Amino acid sequence: MAGKRARQQRIVELLAHNRIENQEQLQGLLLAEELACSQTTLSRDLQELGVVKDADGYRVPTGAFGENALARLARELGPRLRGVDAGGSIAVLRPREGDSASLARAIDTAGLPQVVACVACDGVVLVVTRTPADARRFATSLGGRRKRGR
Repeated sequence: MAGKRARQQRIVELLAHNRIENQEQLQGLLLAEELACSQTTLSRDLQELGVVKDADGYRVPTGAFGENALARLARELGPRLRGVDAGGSIAVLRPREGDSASLARAIDTAGLPQVVACVACDGVVLVVTRTPADARRFATSLGGRRKRGR
């Protein structure tokens, strides 16, 4: 069974390449790829991905890729950070206290489709994203370029 991140990434890809008019149609496409999920899980995924439904069916609006989940993550993690920056496709997070592992765990479980990997080291969390724009958006949403206080 595939994980949440893989399922959400495939949902985004399916929406980008197909006209999908209802959740049953999307659920059928996922099932055909052995990515079965309940209607409740699919609804939650669509909400977390920022998917909207309009006259042309479901779509991920430009710039909304994972915005709902990212906003929730920012509210949760922002106060726990003393520094955030981005370079290339990597966002660098510096926790206030030796909290790297729990920050990385929160990011991993958020299932953000733009996040490829998250690594916790002593006093820093490296978040690898799909594109440099994703890294900048991720860092900015968490408080962006805060000064690196000790």
